[in-house]
Amino acid sequence: MRTSLFASLVLVATLASAVPVIVEREPGFPSFPKPAKGGNAQTGDSGNVNGGDVVNEGWKIKNSPWANEAGNGGYTGTGTAVGGYGPGGGGNAFSGNSGNANGGNVGNFGGTIVNGKGANQAGNGGTSVSGNAYGGNGKRGYPSFPSFGKGGNAQTGNSGNVNGGDVVNEGGSIWNGWGANQAGNGGYTKSGTAVGGNGKGGGGNAKSGDSGNANGGSVYNSGGYISNGSGANKAGNGGTSISGDAYGGNAWKRGYPSFPTFGKGGNAQTGDSGNVNGGDVVNDGYKIFNGPFANKAGNGGYTKSGTAVAGNGKGGGGNAYSGDSGDANGGNVGNFGGVVVNDKGANKAGNGGTSVSGDAYGGKAYA
Repeated sequence: MRTSLFASLVLVATLASAVPVIVEREPGFPSFPKPAKGGNAQTGDSGNVNGGDVVNEGWKIKNSPWANEAGNGGYTGTGTAVGGYGPGGGGNAFSGNSGNANGGNVGNFGGTIVNGKGANQAGNGGTSVSGNAYGGNGKRGYPSFPSFGKGGNAQTGNSGNVNGGDVVNEGGSIWNGWGANQAGNGGYTKSGTAVGGNGKGGGGNAKSGDSGNANGGSVYNSGGYISNGSGANKAGNGGTSISGDAYGGNAWKRGYPSFPTFGKGGNAQTGDSGNVNGGDVVNDGYKIFNGPFANKAGNGGYTKSGTAVAGNGKGGGGNAYSGDSGDANGGNVGNFGGVVVNDKGANKAGNGGTSVSGDAYGGKAYA
């Protein structure tokens, strides 16, 4: 009896050791490798590069010819971002915002202010550009296990303001010599181009950032008695503001015989472009005397929102949206006082500039 029981236990133990142990495998086993996704890319923001100001404050201020020149704005830009590619889908790409590059201002604050010819030159706006962004593509998969990764999205940052600097004279009596008080012109600002990645699972979306303002600087004289010499008080012209183009990624048309693709084309949206208005000239006092050709307001500049082109795909074409374009108004001239005397050619308002919204093209649905 004992021998029979012992033999039975040995038989059970032998059979148990012969049963295979099932171990759970990690994803990505040899016959069906796990599709890897491309890495994302993002660039940082850039700083401000504004021009410096000039400020005089006192009871009596006398500025010699060509005195007081504010600094111009510099150049600020962010880097390009490129998403990685991979069978599991392309990486996303984001470029940073670019800083401001405004021109510096000139300010005189006192009881009596005398400005010699050509005095008080405000700074011009500089350049602000945000980098481009390119979403990664979804790479072709393996013959035995096709992948359907989607193209990466792309988005560019906003570009900064590049306004021209202002000239401000505030006092009891203000005497402006020939050609005094020149406000700064607007600079150049543009947001980067965004390009969505391509992929069998669908195209990536693309969105460009807003572009900043590039307004011309203004001239302000505020006092009891204001005398403007020949050609004094010239406001700045508007600059250029452009939002970048956006291109949605395509859903690759060709699929696999046993795995047809029906990905949708990526959407495309461009940012708004900024204002590029001409600067104003304003004289506010009790008695105002404007010499020949004094007080010239600035002209409007050029502003345009980018073109949007959506991607194509078997599952349907993407949508396209172009941004709003900014204002490009000419500047105004205003004289506000009890007595105003205008000589020949004085007070010329600015001309309007150009404002254009970009085109938008929806994607095609493949047959």
